[in-house]
Amino acid sequence: MKKKAASPFQVSAATSCAPQFVTIKAQNAKGESFEIRGEDLLARAFCHEIDHLNGVLFIQHLSMLKRDLIKRKIKKLRKQGEW
Repeated sequence: MKKKAASPFQVSAATSCAPQFVTIKAQNAKGESFEIRGEDLLARAFCHEIDHLNGVLFIQHLSMLKRDLIKRKIKKLRKQGEW
């Protein structure tokens, strides 16, 4: 994988976003386009960062049931002074 200086804020598009791989089209600091492919954990990290750029938080991927369960656990931990 060729390393190029790039800002994550210059990502123009993401294609093939899947748990096993992701290919990102981006621009470096000079405005030159390039593609980078990540597999496995790197692919998940790319998708996670792209979600941030699009204003999506991890918790928004969870079902309402799981979200409520987590909120209740946090509330309980706060009440106990552990959060």
